[in-house]
Amino acid sequence: MSPTIPSVGNLGRIAKNIAEEINEEMLNAMFQDYSPSLSGANRAQWVLRMIQRLEREIGHESTINILEQSGRQSCSIHFKNTVKKLKNESDSIKSFVNKLQEKYKRSSFFELSNNKTIIGGHRRCYNIIKSATKPIDSQTYCYCCVGHNKEFYESALGKPVEVKIIETVMTGGDTCKFKIKF
Repeated sequence: MSPTIPSVGNLGRIAKNIAEEINEEMLNAMFQDYSPSLSGANRAQWVLRMIQRLEREIGHESTINILEQSGRQSCSIHFKNTVKKLKNESDSIKSFVNKLQEKYKRSSFFELSNNKTIIGGHRRCYNIIKSATKPIDSQTYCYCCVGHNKEFYESALGKPVEVKIIETVMTGGDTCKFKIKF
């Protein structure tokens, strides 16, 4: 019997990327015990166990690549158009960061560290693991946010960026904070 594979949302993107990057057999193995009726803390715990199984099967780096790709795909055209518009309306990187702060002040924070580095993030986790018992013992899943941040800033800046996790709510931090270097 074939497992139920999610096709939408972040979990659907992860499933699609497992199938494309590895193979369908691995996808079926990862989702063999998945149920669409899982919700809240049970769903979060299932996702974290699936990520651990994926790491054991394909390695840490390959798992991170899949999660980053899924995070990139979560950065909608709306986010990309908005951030491009804010950048185009800015006469400096400082002005751009100030516009980001004003636009997203309810959910996020942005600070210019130097002319090539932004510190930014959120005050809470927005991913499907947010209902998990905290703290979790791994930042691996948080690479979805790394990918989202890469896509977000690369859309605005028109060049590759490096994103490093500083802290995450899920691993016990006060915020989900990232260092974005360009």
